[in-house]
Amino acid sequence: KTTPESILNFLKYLGFYDYQTFVETYYKHKRIRLEQIEERMENLNICTYVERIKVSNDNKEFLKKIEEVCTKIHESKRVILVGALYPMSIAVEFQTDMIFNENDYVIFTSSSGRSLEGFMYTRTNLSLQNTTSLLITQNPTYARRKLTTDTIQVPGRFDGINFNYQIMTIFDLIRVMYYQKYIEKQG
Repeated sequence: KTTPESILNFLKYLGFYDYQTFVETYYKHKRIRLEQIEERMENLNICTYVERIKVSNDNKEFLKKIEEVCTKIHESKRVILVGALYPMSIAVEFQTDMIFNENDYVIFTSSSGRSLEGFMYTRTNLSLQNTTSLLITQNPTYARRKLTTDTIQVPGRFDGINFNYQIMTIFDLIRVMYYQKYIEKQG
């Protein structure tokens, strides 16, 4: 059983004199962090990101798709990242004991698309039917196969280095658009 004394002991272990000091420090750090994010996001132009990716000739359609991704992220209870290449390989910890739920938004990144199929094959207990999902790939074949709810196909021929930069830029674009649509308007 957790007692007020055990909470105070834990807070003292963390270096706080009392509960009030902890709360004040927490809110101060939260405010500072939000100010840092706001400062970074200020005056960012999303068109710069789109030009960097060079996804298609139709930038408006691409931006519409990114905006849909932001909406799906916002409406989801959980966002799960799955990928084969760096920087997505850092998501491996999220992949090990995965169970997809109805309100999840699952984002797969795979230059060839094969890792999505392999991932689903090795986890026979998983189904994407109850989730909303997105595949970011260079492979037009996987884009046409509709294994996920939605697909973003980027140009390239399974070039891991270029694809890494493309997905980093796409995630930056999602982050900026999400901030502008859902966070900035609250402030």
